Amino acid sequence: MRARAALATLSVIALVLVGSAGPAAASHQPSFVVDLDASGDATVTITYTYDLGDDAEQAAFAELRRNETATAAFEERVHDRFEAVANASENRTGRRMAIESAAVELTREDGTGVVEVSVQWSGLAATTENGLVLDEPFASGFEPDRAFVVVLPDGYEATTSTPSPAESDDGRLEWADGTTLDDFEVVATETPADAGGTADSDATTGADGPGVGVVGTVAALVAAGALAVRRRPRA
Repeated sequence: MRARAALATLSVIALVLVGSAGPAAASHQPSFVVDLDASGDATVTITYTYDLGDDAEQAAFAELRRNETATAAFEERVHDRFEAVANASENRTGRRMAIESAAVELTREDGTGVVEVSVQWSGLAATTENGLVLDEPFASGFEPDRAFVVVLPDGYEATTSTPSPAESDDGRLEWADGTTLDDFEVVATETPADAGGTADSDATTGADGPGVGVVGTVAALVAAGALAVRRRPRA
């Protein structure tokens, strides 16, 4: 229940962000990516995009990018929020979980501001004799408001996916935004051809690009709030 409540809170915050988000840049689409390692650890990355429609918004976003103090505060909030979710999931599953680090990255592509919030999540997936099992916290009332993507380790394939993903290709599973993920589970096993082999250098780039990943909605919300404050007309 604590995991459900924490994820529900994150989802509400995300909905607030969607209200201020604009069209995504071609190379950055709003997404929630879980990039799994064979150890069961994962990089979780949430990407938000904002339409910087005028000079004031662009200047505010640029100021926020330069503000290292604000970025550090965002990262601390993200870490604390995800740690609460990890602790609740640990209690639910009996499997040790931890948030090792959190990161917030702000970039700009033309008139679009991109906020990538990520965490390194230890023990997110269970390891078994045959592979990995990913379920909590996503199996307990999580409904993504953006594309939800699971990237499997190199040489792994999904043998069970509940619910069925809208797209599945080369170790990348994707569910459309708004999909109800109750009883969510992905079971992945190492394919015989790659067992004990060397990882392919051309790995799928779900969360690998930013090198971080998770539901950093709190940090993005603070960023959106900062922009909103700067948009207020001067007296």
